[in-house]
Amino acid sequence: MTSLSYDSTKHKVILISGMQWGDEGKGKLVSHLAPDFELFARYNGGHNSGHEVMIDNVAYKLHLLPCGSLSNHAINVLGNGVVVHLESLIREMETLEKAGISMKNRLFISERAHLIFDFHIELDKGNESDSRKYASKIGTTKRGIGPSYSTKSARTGIMVAEMFNWPNFEMLVKALCHRVNVGRLTDEEIDQLANIELEKHKRYFEAVKHCIVDVSFMVRQYIKNGKRVFFEGANGVLLDLSLDETFQKLSRIGNEFGVSTGRCRRCGWLDMVAAKYAQETNGFDLINLTKLDVLSHLSEVKVCVNYKDKTTGRLLEDGRFPSCIYKFDHFEPVYKTFPGWPGEDLSKCTKFEDLPENCRDYIKFIETELNVPIQWIGVGSDVKNMIIRDL
Repeated sequence: MTSLSYDSTKHKVILISGMQWGDEGKGKLVSHLAPDFELFARYNGGHNSGHEVMIDNVAYKLHLLPCGSLSNHAINVLGNGVVVHLESLIREMETLEKAGISMKNRLFISERAHLIFDFHIELDKGNESDSRKYASKIGTTKRGIGPSYSTKSARTGIMVAEMFNWPNFEMLVKALCHRVNVGRLTDEEIDQLANIELEKHKRYFEAVKHCIVDVSFMVRQYIKNGKRVFFEGANGVLLDLSLDETFQKLSRIGNEFGVSTGRCRRCGWLDMVAAKYAQETNGFDLINLTKLDVLSHLSEVKVCVNYKDKTTGRLLEDGRFPSCIYKFDHFEPVYKTFPGWPGEDLSKCTKFEDLPENCRDYIKFIETELNVPIQWIGVGSDVKNMIIRDL
């Protein structure tokens, strides 16, 4: 196992990403490490992602802004790969302002980031409704993320920088509205829709134009000058389905409801097959194990250690992971069961040795299987409820 340990004096550029299906608790670790860094960069996703960070019993809910925005000293950027719904971004900034956290001169938006328009959102809603007729729902947040990335991939999307050339921006918006044609509208109705979008974006542009810069150049300069840069990933390496009543219980105990949608999050036993795949494809150096305290309500804890073919009984070859949802139907999980630590209040633990023995064994098993050390362990809802191990 690697002996690498996080050192704020040595590691000046780090990236955090979820090893599972999103909602892993990334925001808490970002906030915990925030004092060590000078620039925080969101590089993907949109306002569909949700980070809830608890600081001194106050919950801050972020969707598009990096978690570094909660640190008054830090610069925050939205990178090229982010899709931006300006109305939501401005509203989020105003919410922080009311809480006494100013983003003035602390937020910069990549001129190459693509815009999410309201018609992207309507298209997303329509796609979800249509999917009920022909297939299972995707389960999107209906915030226009997918359609925005679709128009970006089709090279018909519109970058933030286009607003600086307003006459051309007007033409691009009208052309995109006609291509998308939400609701099969008439040409006249589409023009009216485009004009509404343009009227809104004229106001939004005035509010954020001072924030729009070449973020790629800015980040490179920070790194060249030895500044500390933190890359915040949205969502997670894997996205999946499947749950049962046990996992609904975990959702309630852990207060697992989506920050963006309010939906009950789909919680399950730790899937080591998926975790190994995430590790092998990303090469993480260190792991942050979150919400360990939630398991204190269970008399036993299971870990999925392999997938077994329902027909042949064969185990999935080590290193493989099913590529399509339908392939999962051919497998059933193979569990390893650990004795739990019911009733233990982990929030009082400040070092690894304070944890119950069964809990420590569970953590050591995960480390051994992934061959990656777990340096941070979340033992409560507040940012302060974090065990930091000396590795």
